[in-house]
Amino acid sequence: MATLQDCVAILPLGLVAAFAARLTTAHGGDGNLAGWLTTSFFLLGSLTAMGLGPFIDQLGVRRTGVVSAITLVTMALPLMAWPGSPIVLGIGVAAAGGCFAVVLPSTNGLIAAAVPMDRQVLAVCTKQAALPLAMLLAAAASSALDWIWAVVVAEAAAVAVLVVFARTTRSLGPGRRRTSRRPAAASRDTASPPSWPPRWSAACSATPR
Repeated sequence: MATLQDCVAILPLGLVAAFAARLTTAHGGDGNLAGWLTTSFFLLGSLTAMGLGPFIDQLGVRRTGVVSAITLVTMALPLMAWPGSPIVLGIGVAAAGGCFAVVLPSTNGLIAAAVPMDRQVLAVCTKQAALPLAMLLAAAASSALDWIWAVVVAEAAAVAVLVVFARTTRSLGPGRRRTSRRPAAASRDTASPPSWPPRWSAACSATPR
């Protein structure tokens, strides 16, 4: 679930990269357009992460993921699909960057809350597939669809992932975590060390005088 959430969040940037040539042609041949869009994505994303980062733990993993996904669906992607205005397009891409900056720590928190400790490295490695998967989907969309239809498909995917995310994380309230299934190792680590020096008193008392 975390992989799909990250994939949908980074997909707008993948679409900008895949449609860079067509966006440049559609908006007056400005060769710097794709660069400005990419900059706006990461700039607002960084500012959002610095501003909202301290509040993500207070809001909770589920609420953070749902709010950012709703913002992506209702604001970022509709603005990106608005035809003819590079300013509106830039605002949409920047809003998508802000959503991605919030989704990323949310999915990290989801792994920490839902995955046992001995499997978290595997879960994080699996989550890293979100970026290449998003770029692959964006490249496939650029070869088969126009820009507006590609954004519409991305929005449909974001809505589907939002619904699944909200349903599957319903039991994960703020502060609830699954613990590792290895209590025996912890008990061995916390066991008291043997006493030193050895107890000679009993042996000495039993020795004949």
